[in-house]
Amino acid sequence: TGKVAEAAEAAAKAAHLHPWSKYQYKAGLLLQNAGRYEDSITYLKAVQEPYPGYERTGFLLGFAHQQAGRNLEAIESYQDYLGRKPRDSQAQFNLAYAYLGQGEFAKAVEGFRNVLDLKPAYYEAHLHLSTCYKKLGDDKKSQEHSKIWERRRGE
Repeated sequence: TGKVAEAAEAAAKAAHLHPWSKYQYKAGLLLQNAGRYEDSITYLKAVQEPYPGYERTGFLLGFAHQQAGRNLEAIESYQDYLGRKPRDSQAQFNLAYAYLGQGEFAKAVEGFRNVLDLKPAYYEAHLHLSTCYKKLGDDKKSQEHSKIWERRRGE
């Protein structure tokens, strides 16, 4: 019905009434859909701890931490998730972006390169590679990636 906030509340109530992993996961997911990232963490942790490979819990947990401004926790969650799902290009991108947010530019470069290996058309990675190389003092590579980004953005 498009009532995201109400759906999130209903899922949270269901998760409290019955601590089944499926309900906990759904509550975490719907709370994120409602923009309530901080609230989603409790539910996602309730799934992640006993069932670390359940659905995309690790990814969602990383995203919640990232949205809450906790890059170190996000990095840990993404690394754990990617240990099981290394070909998830969005998780690779988010991990690289978290490294960028921490000022770990060399690790961010490696992450964005992983993204492009998995999904060459993920052009936003070039934008962030340009930033990382600039911060690392490699103006030539920075400009190369900036040009790719600008060319693709205009399409």
